[in-house]
Amino acid sequence: LKHILETSNDENPYIRDVVLWNRMEEDACNEADLAEFGMLIMTSEGCWENVHPDYMSLFDFTNYVAEHPVSTTPDTSITGLKNIGFMDYPDSHPMSYFEDLKREEGVQIRSLARYVYPSTSRVNQNARFGDKMIVDQFSQMIGMSNDRLNLLAVANDLGMMMLSNQVESNRGGGTLVCGSPNEVSPDPLLDDYFDGLEADQACFGCQSSYVNYYQQKQSVWTMIALQAEDQLCQRMAWSLYEHLNVGITTAPDNTETNLYSYDILTRHCFGSYFDILKEMVYNPKIGEQFNSVGSTSARQKWDVHKQLVLPDENLGREIMQLFTIGMHELNYDGTETRDVYGRLIQTYDNYDIMTNARVLTGFIYTSRRGNVEELFRSNKSRMDPMRINVDAHDFFPKPSVDGNWIGDRYPLCIDLPKHHFLKIGATFRFRGGSSLPQSQYAPAHWDSDESIKRFTLSSESKLYQKLCNPDDSGECQFATTVSLDENLLCYERECRVDEVIIVQVKPGAFYEYIRQPCVQLSFYDDAKKVVTGYSKHVPGVGRRHTHAMCAHPRKVAAGRSCCDVAGTDTSEYNYKMVSQADGCADYYLLIICFNTSSDFCRSFTVKERCLPRLNFSAPPMVDVSVMPII
Repeated sequence: LKHILETSNDENPYIRDVVLWNRMEEDACNEADLAEFGMLIMTSEGCWENVHPDYMSLFDFTNYVAEHPVSTTPDTSITGLKNIGFMDYPDSHPMSYFEDLKREEGVQIRSLARYVYPSTSRVNQNARFGDKMIVDQFSQMIGMSNDRLNLLAVANDLGMMMLSNQVESNRGGGTLVCGSPNEVSPDPLLDDYFDGLEADQACFGCQSSYVNYYQQKQSVWTMIALQAEDQLCQRMAWSLYEHLNVGITTAPDNTETNLYSYDILTRHCFGSYFDILKEMVYNPKIGEQFNSVGSTSARQKWDVHKQLVLPDENLGREIMQLFTIGMHELNYDGTETRDVYGRLIQTYDNYDIMTNARVLTGFIYTSRRGNVEELFRSNKSRMDPMRINVDAHDFFPKPSVDGNWIGDRYPLCIDLPKHHFLKIGATFRFRGGSSLPQSQYAPAHWDSDESIKRFTLSSESKLYQKLCNPDDSGECQFATTVSLDENLLCYERECRVDEVIIVQVKPGAFYEYIRQPCVQLSFYDDAKKVVTGYSKHVPGVGRRHTHAMCAHPRKVAAGRSCCDVAGTDTSEYNYKMVSQADGCADYYLLIICFNTSSDFCRSFTVKERCLPRLNFSAPPMVDVSVMPII
C-alpha cells in the first residue's frame, strides 16, 4: 500500500484512490491487511488514513431533498446538506441504506463523475472534494446552461476552470510541449501574435484592420535571405523551395507557420534529401495543400461508415512526379531512357500511385498549443508535425515501384530479441505528464483516469536509473530522449513482459518506448486466435467472441488469457480472461506473445487446461505503428 500510494498519479490533495491490481509481490496487498480498515500508512509525503470509498465524494441530492422535507430546526437530518454542502452521515441510518440509494442511480441521488467518457472501467467514478472539474461537462451533469458566462461564474466559485480540449487530460499543472527546432521559451510580457495593426483602431478585430500579412511574410523572408550570414545555405534552400514548393493558400494570414515550412529547407540545406522529404510529408502545410491530412484507408471507411472510399491520391502522385523519381526513367547523364522500340519508359503507374496513397493514410493534426502564432484561434496546430491515427492507417502489405515490397531489408518483428526494450540502442521518448503514447494506440481517457494501472518502474531497476538520471540529491533529471548505451538486466515485472509501450518513472513522468522499425508478416503458419472479448454465456451455446482475428504465435500481440475445458453443455471452450479480478494482470497495455502467455497460464492455474489463447485488451486489433513509412 505504501508503494502504491507513493507512485499514484491521483492529484487530489485530500483523497487518493488506489487500486490493488494483482497478487504479484510488488503490487499485492499484504494478507494481514485484507480484512483491515481505517489503518494509517506513513509515506514519503506524509500519513494517509484508509477511509470509506465514498468519503468526500460528490452526490446530487436534489431529488432526495425534495421528497424528504425538513422536520427540525435547525435541520440535523440527512437533508440538511442543502444549506451547508457537507453531510455527516447520520448514525440513525445504516450504511446499507446509502448503498440502496446508490444502486438506484439517478432516482433519489446521483453521483457526479469526475470525467465524462463514452466508456470507462473506473473503480470509483465519483467526483471528490478537491478534484479538478471540467466545467462544461459538469454543467451537463447538473443540467445547467453551458453559456460561457455561466461556466466562468461556476469556475470562479469552485476555484478552477479547465478548458474542454486535450489540455485538461495532462497532469502536473500544465502541458509539456517540446517545441519546434530553434524555438525559444515564451516571454510572459508578450502575446503570441506578430503585432501589426493599421491606424484604424475603431475596427479592432475586423479583418480589414490588420496589416497585409502576405507582405509581412515577404519582408521577413527577404531580410533573412539577403542578410543572413549563411548565404550558401540560403541559396540552397531557395533551390530546394523551387522544387518542393509549399503554397500559402492554406492559412495565408499566418506568418510563423508559413516561414516554419521554409525553415525545414534551411535546416537541411546541406543534409539528406530523405530527411527533407520526410519532414515535408509530416508538415501540416503539405497535408493541407495535397489533401493527405484526414485521408483514411478504404478498410476504415468501410468498417466505420460502410462506404467504399479510396485514399486520396494527390500527394501519392506528386511525391513521385514532382519530388522524387519523375515520370520517366533517366540515364546517369540525365537523358530519358527508352525501350527497344524507342518509347519512353514510365517510372510508375496508377497502381503505384494507389500504393503511395495507402502509405500516406491516417495523418491528422496535432492539437494546438501555446508559444506559437495562431490567428483567429483554432484547435489544431499548423506548426507541429502531423501524427498518424493508427485506426485510419492502411496496414496491408504494399509493393514498391521496383517490384519488391515496402519494408524489405527491415528485420521481422518476431525476430527481435527477448526484452529488446532493455538492449543497447533501445530508445525512450519523454512524454512528460501524459501517459498516452504517440506512436501506438491507447484510449484517450486513460490519461486522466487514475484507476488505470500503469507500468511503473521500481527504483531498483537499471532501466529506472537510466531514465531517471538522478542528480546528487536523488532528483530525476529527465532528458527528452534516452538511448541505452548498454544492455540492462530485467527487474521484477520487466522480466514478465515481452515489450513495453509506456513506463512510469515517477508520478506524472512517463517515457514511451520507441521500438525499432520492423515488419509484421501478413501470412504465416500456426496462427493463433486473438479476441477482443466475449459476449455473455448462452446455455447450450457458450460464450461467443465479439471480434477475433489471427496473430503470429511469436508476435507480441495481445494480453494474457487462460482457459478451462468447457463442460458438455457448451459447444466451445470457456475462456477465462486474465484481468484485475484474477489477480494476475500487471498493467494496462500489457501485450505478450503466445509462449509467454502459455508459460504464465501453466504457473497460474492447476486446473485442467486447454491451450491458452491470446486476448486483446486495450491495443488495437492490429498493431500498425511499427510499419515503416518510406
